[in-house]
Amino acid sequence: MGKYYSNRKTKLEIGSAGENPTFTEIPRLRTIPGLKMEEEKIEVTHNGSKNREFISSDLANPGDWEVDMETDRTEPTHQILFEMKETKESRLFRVTYPDGFALQFVAQVMSITRADVDAQNPDVLMDKVAFAIGDVEDVSDSLLS
Repeated sequence: MGKYYSNRKTKLEIGSAGENPTFTEIPRLRTIPGLKMEEEKIEVTHNGSKNREFISSDLANPGDWEVDMETDRTEPTHQILFEMKETKESRLFRVTYPDGFALQFVAQVMSITRADVDAQNPDVLMDKVAFAIGDVEDVSDSLLS
């Protein structure tokens, strides 16, 4: 039987501003979904085509991405996310999974929306943080070495 990994230790980190950023983990995240890396396709169907035809654009479009966060406005990384939403600043982020798979990407915080109150945890304030993502790079090998 192979080794199985839990998603519990998946982490999202934010890079400091400027060149050669250092990364800091964003605490109290509840949900970190996978990133979609779909290539855009261009339809090239013409009058002589028997079926619809497509070619790859060779451009990956990760699109938008959302995480759920237990908001603590006194937490420095949460403050940075709120500032980024206001200033529309882009920063480098990195998501690392327990098996060593890691992706680094440039993102802009598009919105932070207060989620519904959870009846099971009424004392926890939850927000949904929406990112617009671009320039995704697999950095697994560099982190493992």
